[in-house]
Amino acid sequence: MSDKVWMFDVDGTLCFGIGENELHKTAALWLEKHKPQRVALCTNQGGVGRRYWMEPRPDEGYDGFGHDSWPNLPTEADVHARMEGLAAQIRAITGGEVKWYASFAYKSRKEIHPPHLKKLAMRSGHKAGASQNRECCFVPC
Repeated sequence: MSDKVWMFDVDGTLCFGIGENELHKTAALWLEKHKPQRVALCTNQGGVGRRYWMEPRPDEGYDGFGHDSWPNLPTEADVHARMEGLAAQIRAITGGEVKWYASFAYKSRKEIHPPHLKKLAMRSGHKAGASQNRECCFVPC
């Protein structure tokens, strides 16, 4: 097996649009032709962090910040199901190994919200790794 790992962004690269659950036809054809045996999927799913920031949590004494749009934003479970589905499609085409990595970071106009990212990571049983400038936080899944 080759040591080469092929890394792909998901939205707009492997999938035509944001939130789609099917591989784009050209992506599937490329995978069929090249059959990479080690694939890493990377995706920014800031909606999860934004939902966590907006969603009221009365048991924690947090009222959210007053928007009613948070129920339309993805949950960690939504992202997990979507990414596992895409990984399964790629495995079916290539027969290779597929891992995925998601960033749940949401950056408001003022700041990124690392306290929420740490809680997201702890809830999912992972340690969040953030870059030094704190612009991104990927949770291995």
